Formats: sequence, structure tokens, C-alpha cells
Amino acid sequence: AIANDPKLLICDEPTRALDTALGDEIMDLIEELIEQDNLSVIMTTHDPEIAARANRILIIRKGRLEEEEIKEKETFDFERAKEMYRTPSVASGLNSDKDS
Repeated sequence: AIANDPKLLICDEPTRALDTALGDEIMDLIEELIEQDNLSVIMTTHDPEIAARANRILIIRKGRLEEEEIKEKETFDFERAKEMYRTPSVASGLNSDKDS
């Protein structure tokens, strides 16, 4: 996926079927590529611990953007990220029109 020096890498659940140690290695590699090669990454995950490593988190439910979190690595609230992932939106206004 990175042989042709891309500027964008799209990863669909890159750590899903991996144990924690190997998943961490994959995430370390992705973070290294971001830093060294100025690579942009779009990644999907259902794992809040993996999501917590991102600079920007978008929570999507039923095809709609429910919440967005942009963070600084030093101040990121991991518990809030897990809550964002697990709790349905109550009054975001983004779901005001029912599924059409």
C-alpha cells in the first residue's frame, strides 16, 4: 500500500484481527509513516484505544456524522473518546431529520 510513496493511506480496520502487541506495531508503523513521510491517513476502527491514537475522530452512526473530536496528543481524554464511541447522540441536531 505504500510502495508508490502515496500522500494518502486508507485503512479499513487495520488492527481488527490482530492481537494487541501486533496491533500496536501496526499503529506504530502508521504513525511513523505519518511523521516521516508526511502521510495522511483515513482509518476506520471500532476500537476506542486505536481511535484514541488519532488526531481527529469522527463518530458515524447509521451513515450520519454524530460527533467530531479534534485533539492535541498531550491533552486527549481517552475516557471521553470511549464515551463518544459508545453513547448515542442525544441533542446534536445532526440527526434531527429521521432516516429518509
